[in-house]
Amino acid sequence: MTRSRDANLCIAIFVSTSGHSGVDRAMKNLIPALARRGYAVDLLKVRKHGPNLTEIPLGVRVISMAPRCQRSCRLFPAPASPPPVGGKWG
Repeated sequence: MTRSRDANLCIAIFVSTSGHSGVDRAMKNLIPALARRGYAVDLLKVRKHGPNLTEIPLGVRVISMAPRCQRSCRLFPAPASPPPVGGKWG
């Protein structure tokens, strides 16, 4: 089963690792499994760090981000509610 990128079942994965850790091994199994179940998966990588998939499954995009995005990009939308009193979050 494959779904289009317009579907509600989209997942972005960002794991800042060396590419040789236990987390990387787990992601090498998890990412293809999610794609097989119909999820559209974006694997976000900075400086080529993260899980290195030998084959990119159908439904998976590997996105290389600029190094400065590691700290400055907002990967998740801001909450819809207004900021707390004082005008600052956290």
